[in-house]
Amino acid sequence: MEGTLEILEAAEKAGKPVQVGHQKRHSLAYNRARQFVQDRENFGNVIQIESKMHGFTVFPTFYTCMLEWQCHNLDLVTSFGGPIAEIEAKSFRDSPRTGALTAMLRFESGALGILGWGTYGGPGQFSERIEVLGDQGKGVIVRNAREVTCYDQRPGRCGRTTGTQSARTKATCSMAMWASCGISSTASNRGSSRFHPSRMRPYDGVLG
Repeated sequence: MEGTLEILEAAEKAGKPVQVGHQKRHSLAYNRARQFVQDRENFGNVIQIESKMHGFTVFPTFYTCMLEWQCHNLDLVTSFGGPIAEIEAKSFRDSPRTGALTAMLRFESGALGILGWGTYGGPGQFSERIEVLGDQGKGVIVRNAREVTCYDQRPGRCGRTTGTQSARTKATCSMAMWASCGISSTASNRGSSRFHPSRMRPYDGVLG
């Protein structure tokens, strides 16, 4: 609140309006995932990023969907992979307003990325996914901007938790030998912490 009042005071002195912008990269789940990726000693160097963000058909043009909606996904990718050096893209347009786009990226670090965008699939719970792979056999997946999965291919284990921010209750899944993986839990999984086999081995259900 104190910081907000300082902004208000500065705006009134300057006679200017204040506009609040939103960047997904600052959300709890993405911040947590980025902590793992930036721990180079344990995670290693980023090698590959796979990311998708479905769209919806309310935008007046195909380009507008990317400009106003999927720009968040591009910002997320660069927050994990750094500056982009090269882009190659292909699109399928089934109308002037709708279609699909796939892009291959090369980051300045040399790592590669794949983007899957389009105007179909909707903004619901299956809309958004990003996976970051490192050269130490570890990876992080964020689904639906709130579910974080960390895995280590060597022990074949992963920690998985879902939820929203809570100051009092945080579920932490300790990853063998490398990191803690957790975001604040909901009432349904409060205090829970357990391992599931990694994606290399099929499993049913989600934590909580």
